[in-house]
Order: sequence, then structure tokens, then C-alpha cells
Amino acid sequence: MDKKNLFVLAAGLLLATGCGDREKNTSPVGDRAARKVSEKLIEAQMGGQAEVDIDKDTVSIRTEEGQFDYSAGASVSLPEGFPADVVVYEGAKLESSMRTPDGFMLQMRSPDALEKITRVVGEKMKAKGWSQSAAFNMGGQSALSFEKEGRAATVSANKDGDSTMIVIVVDGAGTADNE
Repeated sequence: MDKKNLFVLAAGLLLATGCGDREKNTSPVGDRAARKVSEKLIEAQMGGQAEVDIDKDTVSIRTEEGQFDYSAGASVSLPEGFPADVVVYEGAKLESSMRTPDGFMLQMRSPDALEKITRVVGEKMKAKGWSQSAAFNMGGQSALSFEKEGRAATVSANKDGDSTMIVIVVDGAGTADNE
């Protein structure tokens, strides 16, 4: 199973278990059953062992490839080890985060205009030593790709009603000093 499919499964597990709504989902038996079913599904897809923890707004999956974490909901925060040199748009509300052995993904929302977000992120990433390798902008959607020290970062933004959805993907994050 590739890592993207693993995260789709993790997100589905989080939704299926009530996204951490412990008032509706308080049964320890139900939690254990969801964890065991999740482990078996992942093991069948990967052909190896998997350990799944479902806790409030987070699903953690440990496999031979490493640790995979997905968080969503009111208590989501930047994942541990998120690179300090990757720009997180100021004032945006973080909605979900993923961490893999190879990188990170953040999804957030801002009331600011798409054009402002793209301009500010582009300027700040370059100021932090990233080289812009690609840019895309087509009515209501934009994406900027950057490279630095063997790592890649893509920041995409999409107009979504009266707000802008921002997605940051960092690959090769394990190769940099994240402090």
C-alpha cells in the first residue's frame, strides 16, 4: 500500500470512530474492535504487521516502514518535527495534519484572498532559502513548488467559498534539521 492510500485509510478510520467524539464513542470494546479491524485491513493491504492507535482526533499507524500519524479536529496542531523553515501561513486555522517517515502534509483554512496567500508564502519561502521550482495559477487555484537541500515543498491554495483552503506537502523532511 502506498503512503497516500495509508493516509486515506487513516482518515477514514478517524471519521469512522467519531473523530474523537468521546461522548458518542465511549465504549472501550468498540475502540478495541475498531483498532483490530484497522490493523487487519492495513496488514492485508501492506502484507506486513501494523499497529493502530486511535485516540481522540488522531490515528497513529506503526508499520515496518515507520510511524504514520493523521490528526484532524479541534485539537489538531503542527506535527512533531515539522520543519521550521517551511512557511505556515500566519492566521490560517489548521484543520488536519499528517506525518510520515518521509514528510508532512498540513491542511488549513484562511479568510485571506488566494492572491495574498500565494504572494506572502512565495516571498517567505524564498527568504528562508527555498528555491521556487514551479508556479501554477489558474482562477481560484494556485500551487507553488520549492526545493531546498534535497527536500521538496508544495503549497497549494484553492478558493473555497468565502475562505481559502491551503495545503502544504513536504517531502524528504527527514533529511533536514527541523529545529
